[in-house]
Amino acid sequence: MGRIHFHAAPLFLMSFAALAQTQALPSFEVASVKPAAPQVADMSPAIPASGEQVIGMRVMLTGPRGGPGGSDPGRITYLGMSMKSLLLTAYGVKPYQLSGPSWMETERFDIVAKIPEGASKDDTRLMLQNLLAERFKLTLHRDKKEMTMWALAVGKNGLKMKASPDLSHPRIVTTTMPGHTRITFTAQSLEQLAKELGNNLERPVVDMTGLADNYDFTLEYAPESTRAGGPAAEPDAAPSLFTALQEQLGLKLEQSKAQIEVLVVDRVEKTPTEN
Repeated sequence: MGRIHFHAAPLFLMSFAALAQTQALPSFEVASVKPAAPQVADMSPAIPASGEQVIGMRVMLTGPRGGPGGSDPGRITYLGMSMKSLLLTAYGVKPYQLSGPSWMETERFDIVAKIPEGASKDDTRLMLQNLLAERFKLTLHRDKKEMTMWALAVGKNGLKMKASPDLSHPRIVTTTMPGHTRITFTAQSLEQLAKELGNNLERPVVDMTGLADNYDFTLEYAPESTRAGGPAAEPDAAPSLFTALQEQLGLKLEQSKAQIEVLVVDRVEKTPTEN
């Protein structure tokens, strides 16, 4: 597979100005922080909204609710979010740019906070950073790490998708079952697909197709962890992500390497201080 050379800096410039002294950061007016209750499977057939993930017949809400630009701009709720998800939200980085203890992916927390009037989305992210530092004794630093990168390109047989006829209801719905993942994209760009692929592969993926349209499509594949056996996999198993991209969408991933900025967690407590 040929190597593709990227100018990594302009593609992955990240602002880490928020790593400044926490006392200089804006704060929520008041905030409740507590461990989340154990999650119970929801077997209802509700149709998920954009930003939700379906696991089997279970719908899991992801990301914050409310806040600036939402229906409740004066309050924001982070419900059942892992510490890793909270850090990704607070610092605006990708999963592959975050390094820390393994429990950050399993321990979940509920945060409800009141936002000062007139605060922006960027202000809210800084408030969350400050809250994590105060309640979880979070300290971190930035570093650089060489990583495998992927370029999303059109395959040799051409694109197998058609432009979306309706751009009024963009959404992404992920359905996960044992050994099988399905992602349904509605009115989404290939740049957005590259971001989703980066999250799944935990590596940077850059859209190099040059295509500006939005598309409706479904991608079905077996998570890479289930394909470790290679040819020993069940004959009717879903294809690998790389094969699915080529066969279902007419796209391919080409490999290279680059230095990527990462966040390294030096300390974070598993139990938050009292409210």
